[in-house]
Amino acid sequence: MRIIAYLAKNTPQPVSREVLFKHVIGREYDGLDRAIDLKISRLRKKLKEIISEQKETLDIKSVRGKGYSLDISKI
Repeated sequence: MRIIAYLAKNTPQPVSREVLFKHVIGREYDGLDRAIDLKISRLRKKLKEIISEQKETLDIKSVRGKGYSLDISKI
């Protein structure tokens, strides 16, 4: 949940993997650890399950070279 809250706080600007790693994991990103990528992947799957019956969509978008951003759209 900390990832979604942090992305929401910074919407619409993308947040880098390094910043998310520091905020969520609590240590510096070493350039090799894919913990944030795995957490984002799992969150995307959960969001699709939860939001499938709603009138809004909520998705975590990858922004190439920048990081991740939260996308909220009306259907």
